[in-house]
Amino acid sequence: MFGIPADQADNVVWRGGTSALGEVISADAAAGVQRLVFSVAAGDWFRQTSVLAERLHS
Repeated sequence: MFGIPADQADNVVWRGGTSALGEVISADAAAGVQRLVFSVAAGDWFRQTSVLAERLHS
């Protein structure tokens, strides 16, 4: 769906808390990543996207 080869999908799924999310995004940018796709799997969609926005702007 997002252009990710099926055999690589598990390598690109973020599972974890918010404290390290900014570090992961920064590392991806430093490695030359030009596109990140975020999808909220379950739970409070508004809260999760708000946290993501905070991390992207910090």
